[in-house]
Amino acid sequence: MQVRWEELVQVSWINNSDVEKDSNAQDIRKETKKMSKEKTIDWVATEIMLTHSLEDRVRVIEKFIRIAQKCLQLSNFSTLNQILLGLQSPPVERFRRTWSRVRVTVRHILKKLNDYISLSIIGRYHIPFLALYLSDLVFNAALPSIEPAPQPPSLFQLPQQPLVNFQKHRTTAAIIKRVIAFQSLACGYTFQIDSDLYAKGANLSS
Repeated sequence: MQVRWEELVQVSWINNSDVEKDSNAQDIRKETKKMSKEKTIDWVATEIMLTHSLEDRVRVIEKFIRIAQKCLQLSNFSTLNQILLGLQSPPVERFRRTWSRVRVTVRHILKKLNDYISLSIIGRYHIPFLALYLSDLVFNAALPSIEPAPQPPSLFQLPQQPLVNFQKHRTTAAIIKRVIAFQSLACGYTFQIDSDLYAKGANLSS
């Protein structure tokens, strides 16, 4: 899905207006709704909680940590962030006996991943956690575009005119520039699609 910058400026995926008739705008709303369910986070936590054997649960946790490490190697910050949030969810953290059995080397990997989530290093291409940027756009869109004139004029008796909130528009532009950059960087991936796995995933119930 290719999101146009005009749709991001208009925050069109949350407005009930004619812009929703645009197919891309509808796709944005669907994707945002999907992200809000935090399916990956819930999946990670559920897989761990439904594993009753202590030894198996340790292996599941270590497996997710290795998957998160692979996401970091691919600069897939979106999935990395969601896996870490699932591992740090309160129900999972309550398995203290399980965590005590996780190998020290694997726990060290988890610590390094948590430290890295600040995105301090960016590689050739990566997938960001897009929900953060969409929430920033929504928050920024709620700010007033026009600010009241200062009271009273300090030096000259000029007509009282409202002022354009340029800071709001600068913030919008900065966020959208980053999203556009991510769209270009995401093209660096050259994954081969596994047709059977893709078909099974498409048939999963939401």
